[in-house]
Amino acid sequence: MKHKSLYHVTLAALFAALAMAMIILHVPVGPGILHAGDAVILLAACLLPKPYAMAAGAIGGGLANWLLGLVPWAPFTIVIKASVAALFSARHEKLLTRRNMLMCLPYAIITMGGYFLANGIIYSWEAATLQTLTWDFIQSTVSTGLFFALAAAMDRVKIKQRLRLM
Repeated sequence: MKHKSLYHVTLAALFAALAMAMIILHVPVGPGILHAGDAVILLAACLLPKPYAMAAGAIGGGLANWLLGLVPWAPFTIVIKASVAALFSARHEKLLTRRNMLMCLPYAIITMGGYFLANGIIYSWEAATLQTLTWDFIQSTVSTGLFFALAAAMDRVKIKQRLRLM
C-alpha cells in the first residue's frame, strides 16, 4: 500500500509540474490568457484519486501564479483548480467517460465564477466585467477541447492500464 500512495504522489507531482509549465507558457489574449494547464489538470483528475488530483491542480496553478508574479491571484487559483479537479472521476477504465465529459460544464462555471469573484476582490467590482467572463469562457472552452482530444488519444493507447492506475 505504501508503494501505491508513493506512486500517486509522484504522478501528482509530475502533473503539478506539467500544469505549472503549461500555464507559464501561456498566450496573452485580450484581458486574459490562453494556456494548456487546465487540460493537464482535467487529465490528472481523470487519472488520479481525487485528493492527489486536487493537490496537483492546486499546486500547479498556485505555483504558476506565483512564478508569473500574480501572487494575489494564487489563493483563488488554488481553490478554483482544486475544486475543478474534484469534479472529475478516475474510477472508470477510460478517461473520456460520459460523466467526465459532462463535468466540463461545471468546470467552466467554477472557473468563470471564481475568477470573476477574484477580479472583483483584487481590483474592483467595476473591473469584474462581462469581458473578463468572456475570456474565462474562451479559456475554459479551449481547455475542454484540448482535454477531449488528449483524453481520447490516451484512451486509445489504454494509458490507465499502462500506468497501472486500473
